[in-house]
Amino acid sequence: MPFFIMNSLFITFEGIDRAGKTTQIQLLSKFLDENKIDHIITREPGGNPVSEKIREILLNSKEEIDIYTELFLYIAGRKQHVEKTILPALKKNQWVICDRYIDSTTVYQGVFRNIQINTIERLHEAANIYLYPHITFYIDIPVNISEGRIIKSGNRNRMEMFNNIEAEKMRQMFIHLTEKNPQRITLIDGIQSIQTIHQKIITEIKKKMKL
Repeated sequence: MPFFIMNSLFITFEGIDRAGKTTQIQLLSKFLDENKIDHIITREPGGNPVSEKIREILLNSKEEIDIYTELFLYIAGRKQHVEKTILPALKKNQWVICDRYIDSTTVYQGVFRNIQINTIERLHEAANIYLYPHITFYIDIPVNISEGRIIKSGNRNRMEMFNNIEAEKMRQMFIHLTEKNPQRITLIDGIQSIQTIHQKIITEIKKKMKL
């Protein structure tokens, strides 16, 4: 069962690479500041000193990493992140906005590394990770747009080393997770204008909070 702390909100943003998550997180943070809602912004992999060191290994290592070693590193970083950053903030009634979380691991390791999803779930249970977001926004964009933005940036990390067929499989897995978890995950068309996407996010949050 997902573990929720109801006096605060844990919000995650998901999507294939360069979907526009960072922009929407910044806009949401500005909205929360304007409404005097205490919050933190964090990310995965990363989110605290130990997890950031793991992030550096995962994204920038020049050495080949075994697929299960990679998965264990993601879970280790998440465990530290949850215990030392996310839960303490929620317990102080701060909102937590996170760039990627469990859904990304399910998609990337499940599709890109071909690891069985039930294996990923069992390992999270073994690590005693039961915290799920109140709201997840999946920003959906076509693979060709994602690839074009990666090329334009000139900066491709080791977790972006996949072809368009693999990227489309990951996109479809995100869509599948959205359909499987409609109470938690909201799919948003990422081709819309930045402000339109932002307003839809605010509307969904207000709906969740019954405002």
